[in-house]
Amino acid sequence: MVVQTKDAPERIRIRPGEFARQVDVSTQQVYRWIYAGKLKASLIGKAWFIPVSELTEFFEREAA
Repeated sequence: MVVQTKDAPERIRIRPGEFARQVDVSTQQVYRWIYAGKLKASLIGKAWFIPVSELTEFFEREAA
């Protein structure tokens, strides 16, 4: 699911499950990265959302 937030329409976000499918890891691994502070995400209500820009930025940070 892709979501545009009302306060910043240019900031498109995806759910952890979609991020996991894009990078071919488990959803649980994505949540581990979020809780460890390795992956930027926002808690909106009861759901986590990850900026689409994190798809490349996360792996660039991890490779460095």
